[in-house]
Formats: sequence, C-alpha cells, structure tokens
Amino acid sequence: MYLIERTLRMISLKRIAVLFGTIGLFAFHLSAQTISGKVTDALSKAPIIGAKVTVVEVKKEIVTDSTGVFKFDSLDKGNYSVRFEADKYLRQTKSVKLISPKGEAGATNITLDVLLFSISTNADQSTGQLSIKYFFPGHADAEINVCDSLGKVVRTVFDRTHVSGMRTFLWNGADNKGKIVPPGKYACKIKCGNLFTLRTLVWTGEEKEEKPKD
Repeated sequence: MYLIERTLRMISLKRIAVLFGTIGLFAFHLSAQTISGKVTDALSKAPIIGAKVTVVEVKKEIVTDSTGVFKFDSLDKGNYSVRFEADKYLRQTKSVKLISPKGEAGATNITLDVLLFSISTNADQSTGQLSIKYFFPGHADAEINVCDSLGKVVRTVFDRTHVSGMRTFLWNGADNKGKIVPPGKYACKIKCGNLFTLRTLVWTGEEKEEKPKD
C-alpha cells in the first residue's frame, strides 16, 4: 500500500512539474518581443529586396524578403538601435524601445517601416568630373566631403541646407585650395542627421578641357 501511495505521489509531482514547465514556456512566448516592418525606396515607394537590417546591440542581422519585409523575434525588453543598409542608398539608423506591459506577461511588437534615400556616384567621361547624386523628400542639413586614403578631408563639396528633391553635385578633382589632387581612390562621405554613407571615388587625373562645339 505504501509503495502504491508513493508511486502515485511521484506521478502527481511529475505532472505538476510538466504543467508549470508548460506554463513557463507559454509565459515566455507571450513576453517575446518583436521588431518588424518594411523597407521602401523613398522616391519610387517600391519595396527594397535584400536590404540588410541589423539590431546593433545583439548583433542580429537579416535581409528583407521579396516584399521588403523584415522581422526579429524573441528580443528582450530594452533599447535598441536598428540599422538599415542597401546598395545605392544612404545608411539609416532608428532607435526603438521594447517594454513588456507592467504587471503581466505580454509582448511589445514594434512596427518599423523605413524609407531609404537613394544615392549614386558616377564618372562623367566627357569632362573627367565625378557626379554625386542623391534624393531627399524634404529640407535637411547635409554634408558631403571627399577624403583621401587616410580619412583626411580634401574637399568639402556641400555643407548647408539641402532643398527637397533630387540633387547632383560635381567634383572636378580639386581640393579646398583649388589644387588638383593626385590620381587614386578617394572616399565620398555623405552625412545628413542619422543618415550616412561612404562611397569610393576613383579619380583618374586632371579635369578634361571641354571640346569646342562645331
């Protein structure tokens, strides 16, 4: 009789343990925090496929799917910096805060839709100049610098309030004193608020003279 009672007691304890374990997993699931959203081209409003999205503090990284959507699951509550990057776009960082509802298990689901702003750098073969083109939908303070291989600024191309729309700036290979820099690779750094990008410029030599028109 004693053995039967002991066996039943052990079975009951195991059931209770399994029950609490299940409740614990359920509560954990309820308190899972998520950050999700969609990355879109600011000019065309089309989804950007394959954009890299990173939660900086935990070093989690994914890319957007065929509809421009991303999602991070099972994040702890706290403050996070979410970085968005794609080729030919300005890098952008957004700050988010995940908080569980006070006094109960629950989820904070952050929806973070982001517009990325386009940028391109091209060489004008007719003049030897390098063009820097980018788009902003509104007024903003922008700074564009050309730096040498050591990171030193050789030319400030633009440093003032940017007017909305598509803008193109030309660099003719001259430094801030008007002297043509040696041929080689240079870095074009563009900064506007929390938007930033760096592009490599290949300067081939002195600016070409314009050919006389017939």
